[in-house]
Amino acid sequence: MTIFEYVASLFLEKVFHMKLWDYSHLWGNLQGRVAPQISLFWGIGVVLLVRFIQPAIQRVINWEEAHTHGMLALLVVLVMGTDTILTIISIHHFHTTTQQWEQRAVAYQEKLKQRLDKALPAERPGPGPAAGELARRPLKAPP
Repeated sequence: MTIFEYVASLFLEKVFHMKLWDYSHLWGNLQGRVAPQISLFWGIGVVLLVRFIQPAIQRVINWEEAHTHGMLALLVVLVMGTDTILTIISIHHFHTTTQQWEQRAVAYQEKLKQRLDKALPAERPGPGPAAGELARRPLKAPP
């Protein structure tokens, strides 16, 4: 278990640039990837799973195979396969929709920019104060 955790941590960090756990604050850690306390926790957890949980699940599987001859397993595969296909279609539709919204937003932004350019006259040199000069001129108190 500890070797697997170390290799998984190394793989995630090197390939995906992800660090999902960091045990560097724990005693006896190895590069923050594994630590004795965590390994002990997982070791006990695996023993409990193999000793108590797995036999119960195996009894359910054996009952299902005896009574349905694997049809329930086939049904689960079909449902999960259908779900996968529908998820892919949904993601494709979502991606298409977000692209359309992006195009609409850019078009609206361009229209708004054109309206602002038309409504606000461009600063032209000529008689009168230079651009920005009015803002720097001190205000005078009324007489």
